[in-house]
Amino acid sequence: MKTTHTAGGHEQDEGVCRGSEGAVPGDHDPGRPLISVVVLTRNRPGKLSRCVQSLLAQAVDSDFEIIIVDDGSDADAARVGHRLAEGNEPVRYVHQPHRGIPGARNLGLRSARGAFIAFVADDYVLQADYLATGHRYLVNHPEAAAVRFRIMPLKDHFGGRVSHCYYDASILYRRELEALPAREKRGRLHPFLHALTPASMTAGVTHSLEASGAALFRSGVFDVVGGFDERLQRGEDTEFTKRFRQAGFEVHIVPTQLVRHDYDRWPADTLRKCLLTGYWRAALTPTTSDSAYSGIGLVARKMVGISHAFWIAKLSGGTRRYLAYLPWLLAFETATFMGYMTYLARERLSGARAESGSARAAVAEAGRGDED
Repeated sequence: MKTTHTAGGHEQDEGVCRGSEGAVPGDHDPGRPLISVVVLTRNRPGKLSRCVQSLLAQAVDSDFEIIIVDDGSDADAARVGHRLAEGNEPVRYVHQPHRGIPGARNLGLRSARGAFIAFVADDYVLQADYLATGHRYLVNHPEAAAVRFRIMPLKDHFGGRVSHCYYDASILYRRELEALPAREKRGRLHPFLHALTPASMTAGVTHSLEASGAALFRSGVFDVVGGFDERLQRGEDTEFTKRFRQAGFEVHIVPTQLVRHDYDRWPADTLRKCLLTGYWRAALTPTTSDSAYSGIGLVARKMVGISHAFWIAKLSGGTRRYLAYLPWLLAFETATFMGYMTYLARERLSGARAESGSARAAVAEAGRGDED
């Protein structure tokens, strides 16, 4: 078969069947684990240990492996990863020089042996039935190629509350839009006319959310879609999900299964991530050719989501707390937009320098011609 290269740098055979590898319990090699869990980490040994311990406590009948992918941690943090692997049979530790999240994901893919593959961040804490729930869902829903879950804050502090409010506003708003009839989606005021409904908490296919949120995948999808684009330092899951859906795969969500996220105590880390998200989303725009990924589209979608979150807070009696968060939410949006504009400005400057260099080269060439 003819071989092509994917964005993640992997090779795949053209015409490969979109198999449902792992669709039933007996579809995998009995000499290998059924599920591979890839834990992405860098210089957060305490959080890594807690995440791995929550995975070791999984109540699942099938064999599974935990692959710690260290994206260039320093020596002290790396020792913790080694120790976790040495003391626990299902845990393996792999290390690479710092290349970013997409590179770490791809290393995890190359190391994984399971019929199902999950990606989790080191600041996640998983419930004991996380793997069992994800595996059971994919077995019972063969049309689903990946299943994601609901992210909730691990600790109740200001940074966690305000950062999660920003994250959840977008998630719940997009889920609400999926549940609305098309005629209501066209109404300009619909974000303000609908409170949080059971639809956004119903398991099933999602057409708008990324295949992230501690998602569990059938491993066969990566043979078709390829890996993660290592040119992007953020937003790689968005770009991957676009290719994933273009290949005909479905992302499903089980919002009743909670994944706890240990947000930083202060929102400065979220500001930094928003700036990077905006920057790399601008880099992603030419690839996706989708207005929803443009700077205006991105900010507009988030701002409408924030407005929707305000409406939900008003109906639930949480308006005062929401208003206290609002300056931070607007700061997050400003950081996202500034990151986007920074990328565009850098690209324009690079283009202007290239044009100037070409013009100087042309003038020099013309001068040499006159001398001749």
